[in-house]
Amino acid sequence: MGRTDKIAALTVLLAFAGCASGRDRAPVTNWRAVVTDADRERIRSWRETWTAAVRQARAAGHGAAIDAAGPLLQPDASLGAPMPRPGDYVCRVFKLGRIGPDARGPDFIAEPPATCRIEPRETLLGIAKLEGPQRPAGWLYPDAPGGQLRMIFLGSMRLADERRPLGYGVDPERDMAGILERIGTDHWRLALPRPRWDAVLTVVDIRSVH
Repeated sequence: MGRTDKIAALTVLLAFAGCASGRDRAPVTNWRAVVTDADRERIRSWRETWTAAVRQARAAGHGAAIDAAGPLLQPDASLGAPMPRPGDYVCRVFKLGRIGPDARGPDFIAEPPATCRIEPRETLLGIAKLEGPQRPAGWLYPDAPGGQLRMIFLGSMRLADERRPLGYGVDPERDMAGILERIGTDHWRLALPRPRWDAVLTVVDIRSVH
């Protein structure tokens, strides 16, 4: 990533921090004090959502692609610590299942690789996807003291023509919630159950830049 891209990454994260709602201020390290009721339920029922999304994608003929993804798309593949450090990452978005009975489009999507950035901001880590028409940005919260098993993501969806993301809690249709887990050496995933955008389950593959 060049100097211009790094500046853009930091700008996105600082913009997210600056426009955070009253429910989403960086010093609050307990995600349960920040999360909306709807997103709390999405996190609580993540495994049920995952199973439904995989079932739908397999029924549509994408079983081979799901198997080829290995632990990325296996719900119980978490390996625990360590969590990712600040820096640049290669991320790739996978979408499984379609939302609603009249939903159109494929039941499985693997987007091209893109750049993600993790940046410290006061007591938390900010994370943002920097490329593509849909660019989630938000905070990573320890799920428990120490945050060694997984982290909770709370953020919002930023579209390609927008200069800055909305703060979490500003627009329920943009809010996103998920679970970050390690699934390999220098390899993590961010699972977003029922993100209101295109899919039953969105999984972001996150790998260190070597």
